[in-house]
Amino acid sequence: CTSCSSPEGSKTGWFASGDKQFHFGAICLFLNYYQLKFHVPDRGMQLLLSFLKVMIALISLIVPSNSSLKLLMNQFPSSLNAMRTRLSVEQRELLQYVMCPKCDTLCGEAKAVILSNQNRCPHVPFPNHPHKSRRVACQSLICKVVKFSKMSKTLPQKTYIYSSILKTIKSLITRKNIYSNLDGWMSRSFNGKYVGIY
Repeated sequence: CTSCSSPEGSKTGWFASGDKQFHFGAICLFLNYYQLKFHVPDRGMQLLLSFLKVMIALISLIVPSNSSLKLLMNQFPSSLNAMRTRLSVEQRELLQYVMCPKCDTLCGEAKAVILSNQNRCPHVPFPNHPHKSRRVACQSLICKVVKFSKMSKTLPQKTYIYSSILKTIKSLITRKNIYSNLDGWMSRSFNGKYVGIY
């Protein structure tokens, strides 16, 4: 989300306790995850966003008394750029690595692995094993060729998404009212119950 929520549950954050905008933020985060997980192109996600916006508008007309649907319809983004901007998600800042589905070894950045036509895992689990037969590479299939109607594309079998820790911390501390919000989280009371701060 673009801002931290206050301890009183104000309307500044999408994920504030009791906030109606929670549903909007959760949907957008899921759509970002869905695109990365299943390698959906931007054009496909744009079509899905447009469809969801129309469906939410139709449901809000059927149930006009629901204020949450009206809020969701008004703030639901109509483009991928708008959604990523509101969620502070920049896809170019996320590094995507190819991971071996068998030994979980990171085989390099996805773009580099695909361009080099590296389809097998090069990791040697036991390079110093006394038996030569055990000093072999994993050789599991790490990429697959997916055929579309007019083309085929090489995609990783399994991926690992990584974001720079320094950039993540920087984006966290530059949020609006971050320090006062953290102080509010620390001083709040929940009748003796242990709760998280996020």
